[in-house]
Amino acid sequence: MRLFCSIGALVLMMSSTLHADIFDTIEDFELTSLNVFDSKPASDVSCLDDCCDNSCCGCCKPLPAPMMIGDYSGIPLGVFSGGEVLLYQNSYSKVSNNNSAIPQDRVFFNYQYMKDMDTYKRFNGRSGGSDLSLYTFGLEKTLFCGRMSVDFLIPFSYSMDREFRQQANSYPGSDSQLEDIAFGAKGIIIDRECLTVSGGVRFEAPTGDDIHNTQPNRTWKNDAWAITPYLASIYSFSEDLFIQNFISYRFITDGNAAYQSNGAGPGGPTADFREPAIFGVDTQLGYWMMRNHGSRGVTGLMASFEVHYAATFDGGYQPAGFNPPLLYNLDGNHDILNLTAGVTALINDRSTVTAAFVAPVRNGPQSVIPPPPGNLGPYDSDRFFDWGLTIQFNYFFN
Repeated sequence: MRLFCSIGALVLMMSSTLHADIFDTIEDFELTSLNVFDSKPASDVSCLDDCCDNSCCGCCKPLPAPMMIGDYSGIPLGVFSGGEVLLYQNSYSKVSNNNSAIPQDRVFFNYQYMKDMDTYKRFNGRSGGSDLSLYTFGLEKTLFCGRMSVDFLIPFSYSMDREFRQQANSYPGSDSQLEDIAFGAKGIIIDRECLTVSGGVRFEAPTGDDIHNTQPNRTWKNDAWAITPYLASIYSFSEDLFIQNFISYRFITDGNAAYQSNGAGPGGPTADFREPAIFGVDTQLGYWMMRNHGSRGVTGLMASFEVHYAATFDGGYQPAGFNPPLLYNLDGNHDILNLTAGVTALINDRSTVTAAFVAPVRNGPQSVIPPPPGNLGPYDSDRFFDWGLTIQFNYFFN
């Protein structure tokens, strides 16, 4: 059924000459049912007569809209401390993780486990790693008859402690901590029979902990906002086969204050550190292996294969006046390529449960971590973990 919400108010403000142009334009669009539970069986004659000319259009398309699974999002920040470099996993809110091009009414939960992430590099070539767990709770709510939605995400991590008191031949343990809270909005730009294109923006507030090391006494303040504008699309080849894409660009609004201190506050050099901008391209190919809408239990089963690419084009602004430098983004430029494969079960037409495996592909050039003195040895600059697991849950309401 076509949705003409609010069109009456618009018509009253238009001249009679513009009426025909407006309705001719609207006739070119076949609005997809954005409510998760509005899908109707193909046997429904009213549905067929109203909006169904082929197998993948409008209200006859089984819903809810599929969610892209995503991958791990983060580029380590290196801190020089006591003869070694500590690599803090700098997680961020990636717009393609558990998201769809189509606005939805839902609450959701993500769990990401990354095995053996790099934690420290020593001058003598030894290195170590620790596992990372990332938990994200979220809410998405549609507005304007489903043409737009707003979302809110609260992430927590269990990873390397950002408050580190240096000890000989040791590196930080792990601790639970709040990451940067994120929120944003997206809205539909194009909505045709088999294609939906939307645009959105995601904001990240600096709610995560500061990084503090005691040898030497140096601090990186997490006080800058991040903004990610993005475009998303989903195209259905048939009732069962579809492709979904996200293109994004994340940038930092300002530098983060960094300082060296001999006491409780800044007492030595101060500087700004700006994280590099990140360009991302994410593609999902999905196939519904089974659907049985209207029944109980597992009413759908979908397989997904995804390709995730992220790139930095500069190393950000490095702090000056520190010898050695306080904090840096390894050697700056990265080309990260991860693959994700997973299965999603639709439960009672109202919930989805997803399990997926994430594998990094690129090792990248073998580089030497700056700064001098010494040589920490080569590292895999574009491979930050061995493998990962993702579990996601979505409950669709309204």
